[in-house]
Amino acid sequence: MKILFISSGKGIDYMSDTIFHGLKSLYGKNVYENVDHHYLFDDSSSDCQKSLYGKGFTVGGNLDSDLKNVLSNKEIKKLIKEQFFELIIYGSIWRSHDYFSLVSKKYPKENIVFIDGEDRTKIQKYYLNRGIYFKRELKQEIKNVFPIGFGIPESKIVKTVPDKKNIMAYIIPGEESTYIYNTEKQYYNGYKNSCFGLTKKKAGWDCLRHYEIMANGCIPYFINLKKCPKQTMHLFPKELIIQSNNKFDTEIMKLSEIKEISKKLLDHTENFLTTEKIVIYMINTVLTVEKISASTFSPYFIYNLVSYKYIILFFVLKEIVTEFCSKIKTFNKIKW
Repeated sequence: MKILFISSGKGIDYMSDTIFHGLKSLYGKNVYENVDHHYLFDDSSSDCQKSLYGKGFTVGGNLDSDLKNVLSNKEIKKLIKEQFFELIIYGSIWRSHDYFSLVSKKYPKENIVFIDGEDRTKIQKYYLNRGIYFKRELKQEIKNVFPIGFGIPESKIVKTVPDKKNIMAYIIPGEESTYIYNTEKQYYNGYKNSCFGLTKKKAGWDCLRHYEIMANGCIPYFINLKKCPKQTMHLFPKELIIQSNNKFDTEIMKLSEIKEISKKLLDHTENFLTTEKIVIYMINTVLTVEKISASTFSPYFIYNLVSYKYIILFFVLKEIVTEFCSKIKTFNKIKW
């Protein structure tokens, strides 16, 4: 699977970076980029990381620098004309739509993906019917617009729920006086040691902090989560968090119960909310909703999807495989 990832690459953009990190983790150097996302790779300097939004915590410096695959402007234009790529992804359609006039002439809309990760709910209507459009802050169902949310690198998820020392983590979102941590380890320990971590909607509902809390075995104490639109953060475990928050407000919770809920949230994060799983969801949506011909994708791409132990992906792909394998007489004998 040859993928061209187009973005501005000017700094932290959690939605775009989620997709880029997931793509590189899954497909390595088969992902080509138009700019050097230097801050996401392990050869990025500590000074660079400290200068980033959020001090580069969680997303910065995670990828192997050997996976870089930056193409020149001339190379990109040449390869687009040759239809070298099988999928072209715009990591942030509001911030970069380079080469689109050429891309739209050479590729059908089923092979073009637009990611809209802005805090505002406004849609880039020009691109709606010119590719597969994914929107982060999606407050209602809109035809030809599909929900998407942040993801967290799998390496950041703890394996077991840590022991607890505090009821609530020290950090209060929006209160800069509580932003006392200088290293990612210190920041994570604040959540690892706590039963709950306060979080809320800021400019938009989705926020990497929600995922950092759960990834460290802590329960988000999410203010007004019940007001979050259904289509926003659609893979987020809203009901479990709302229930646990209500219980915390009205009852005395046992530590064993808190740890049980934390474990469920850990499992959900690992199963649905890693950068890789978000990319799998995105690709799967492209395959199923738009009913792209299986022949459009290389055998390597299909193998790579199935090789991961994604049960949900398996059952969705089943319907596609059934359709394209209907001529195989033995197929109907398979017990799904």
